[in-house]
Amino acid sequence: MGGAYRSAYCRRKFRNLYSTVMRRMSTAPTLHTALNTEASLALLGSESTFSHPFNELLIWAVLMKRQRMAIFMWQNGEEAIVKALVASRLYWAMAHEAAQDDLEADASDELRQNAREFEKLALDLLDYCYRQDENTTLQMLTHELQNWSKQTCLGLAVAANHSGFLAHTANQMLLAELWMGALRTRKNVSLKVILGLLFPPTILWLEFKSKEELQLMPQTEEEHYLDLQDDEEDSNPDVDDPPGGVLNPPGVINLDPDTLGGPLSRKCSSVFNRLENGSLFPADTEAAYLKIRTRKRPLKLGRKIYEFYAAPVTKFWSHAIAYGIFLCFFTYVVLVKMRPEPTWQEVYVIAYVVTLAVEKVREAMMSEPENFTQKILVWAEKKWNPCDVVVIGVFLVGMFMRFSASTHAEGRLLYCLTVMYWYIRLLDILSVNKYLGPYVTMIGKMVINMMYFVVLLLVILMSYGVARQSILHPQETASWGLIKNIFFMPYWMIYGEVFADSIDPVCKNDGEPGEYTCQPGSWINPAIMAVYLLVANILLVNLLIAVFNNIFIEVNAISQHVWKSQRFTVVMEYEQKPLLPPPLIVLSHLHLAVKCGVRWWKGKSRTFDHGLKLFLDEPDIERIHDFEQECVEGYFREQEVRQQMTTENRVFTTTER
Repeated sequence: MGGAYRSAYCRRKFRNLYSTVMRRMSTAPTLHTALNTEASLALLGSESTFSHPFNELLIWAVLMKRQRMAIFMWQNGEEAIVKALVASRLYWAMAHEAAQDDLEADASDELRQNAREFEKLALDLLDYCYRQDENTTLQMLTHELQNWSKQTCLGLAVAANHSGFLAHTANQMLLAELWMGALRTRKNVSLKVILGLLFPPTILWLEFKSKEELQLMPQTEEEHYLDLQDDEEDSNPDVDDPPGGVLNPPGVINLDPDTLGGPLSRKCSSVFNRLENGSLFPADTEAAYLKIRTRKRPLKLGRKIYEFYAAPVTKFWSHAIAYGIFLCFFTYVVLVKMRPEPTWQEVYVIAYVVTLAVEKVREAMMSEPENFTQKILVWAEKKWNPCDVVVIGVFLVGMFMRFSASTHAEGRLLYCLTVMYWYIRLLDILSVNKYLGPYVTMIGKMVINMMYFVVLLLVILMSYGVARQSILHPQETASWGLIKNIFFMPYWMIYGEVFADSIDPVCKNDGEPGEYTCQPGSWINPAIMAVYLLVANILLVNLLIAVFNNIFIEVNAISQHVWKSQRFTVVMEYEQKPLLPPPLIVLSHLHLAVKCGVRWWKGKSRTFDHGLKLFLDEPDIERIHDFEQECVEGYFREQEVRQQMTTENRVFTTTER
């Protein structure tokens, strides 16, 4: 599940309980005696070992490949959509393991079929919930799941790689809001954001969401904590700004006096008492109360500026502009003569790459898993990240070499090689566009399929290259140049360069007996070359074109579906990026380091989760669970009615009558 989810079986509490029970069982004469001893039962105490047994039974049924039982466990209990996503992910992983272990093909196919069934259940139930209540469904997708390692339903869908689920309208509405952040604009978004970046005074003319609307949006744990502090500072027991759910949206911030401490708790208690006694709002001021309840507080100027730069769409354009400047300067550096002392353009390029390297380290360290190895694995799932590390390493080696007089030319050469990658890296920025994004996906899929083609081509190329070299040059001595000669001409022949003058050269006598320019059997070369070009240039190349055409048709048919399913990753990537792009990102890193140092100095060891989620109180969580359970029942009633309305069922009923 992406390295962030930890099962209850992996937690210390259960491991300690399990080891103690097994130790007691090892001293008992029989299993029956061990399970019924008072010592073993006393370990459980009055508290249940599993707070949500249907979740554990579902996982057990999936691992045991008992699909009907898994469906039954899925129907019962809470968080049905989440359970379906987890079950589908487990089935896909089991199918992958079955295929890797060369088990029976039927076993792997059966596991894949079970995974698709749970994926369909999750998607159908989401659609049913969305048709019943849009707002509650959006809360259900993003509220924090205490039973699933504090993940969200949307995050688990990404971990399960359920593209259909991510492409649903409910998720796309949510992602559109997250992408815009606090900005309230729908037309010419990119133009307005770019103007705001280039001319900051234009930020004042942009529209922003109210404070209440921002609290209804998913946020990080640190943002939620800061909002609580702001509410504590702003809360006053008067009519203008009543706390405790009057202006604050219900279900977003818990202002229950029993669960909050400090001054905020006392102020909330005062307001709640006045509400209960009827002294806060007189009976004849109901209209005024409703007006206050629906009033929206605009953001302050400082908060507007912060929210503008913190919006993912703003971060995207700021990083894109900074990357464009970096490419321009890097292009200038490699095209002009490189002097012993670096120019200011080269200093900018070096600063950009170094700060980018620091940012890559920060991204890896702040990924969700707690284990270091899992952090690296999750971070490396995005294919650009390992490539960035390699190219940054090559660039830094070239930087040190260019400052040495003896290796100055070699260092510049490494600069010239790395600049190719930085241009290709533009594809990652273009993938955000809904029109160009699917084409970037096509390129990625084609490159993967081309690797298999290269293996086939290598076999054919070596068969001809070795034969050609051995026939035409039988007197060669052992050297590394032989390897180059095997591949050089045969490879370029694939693209049409056949080296016509060397196909069948005329044999001439050099004046000495027995000396000829042509070796014995040289006439064979044109024959095997014709066969080679027939197979490589016509068969294999056209086969590759057919594969590429198939990929294009497949991806183009679902291009919008593919782009929508990848949108969550893009939104989360830019949501978690610092406000400033490289090389100014070093200021954000320093701010983060100072903030961590201050927290460490104050003895605050708490770390914040960086995922976007809603932080609801218990009553609202129960309301969402009840809504989801009602939707499960309604979904199956709807399916039963549809089944009864089918033609086959009608014919069967008529026959029975």
